[in-house]
Amino acid sequence: MKKIYLILFAIVLISKLNATLYLIVPNPGNVWSATLTTVNIGDVIQFGVSATHPVSEVSQATWLANGSTTLSTGFGTKTTSYSFTITALTTNTIYFVCPNHVAMGMKGMIVKAGTTGISSLSQQLNQVSLFPNPASSELNITIPSSLTDVTLKLIAANGQEIEIPNFNVQINQSPVLTAVLPSSLGNGVYFVEISTANERIYKKIIITK
Repeated sequence: MKKIYLILFAIVLISKLNATLYLIVPNPGNVWSATLTTVNIGDVIQFGVSATHPVSEVSQATWLANGSTTLSTGFGTKTTSYSFTITALTTNTIYFVCPNHVAMGMKGMIVKAGTTGISSLSQQLNQVSLFPNPASSELNITIPSSLTDVTLKLIAANGQEIEIPNFNVQINQSPVLTAVLPSSLGNGVYFVEISTANERIYKKIIITK
């Protein structure tokens, strides 16, 4: 029994030693220092917030609508420094906003990318590749042959969906899609939503022209 406890202690110690601390704080211009943070189990999220720039955990629908209604199962709204550790029970994607400035696009996501606690479908979605990144006029998307009925959307940092040919339609094979980016698309950070009927992930791309 003593050996079992020692082994468990060693596993916990190793996971802590390998953990990464991610600090998310307000930046000038009412934006978060990180809009998309990919983490693993054992990593620690530290929010540096205040009454001026609080943080609220919201649902995906609220996040996309630039709302600030807190998620009933989330951490609520924090106005002082707040931290938590990513565990196997942590939801795969955490959506957060600054309720005071969400209308200005002050929001972000934390995506759990470790294999433990992640469904096999999510792991397959993570294999979708986007290139080049940064992109200027075109974006190529490679979809693994194991995935069917995949839907792609391009979403701006403020939650607005950008209309692009070949996007927002179901894809039933494994091509390399080439999406022509609108000439009116401004420089900045965008997210490609990759989803099936049951799973959804986001990947960040940067547009530079």
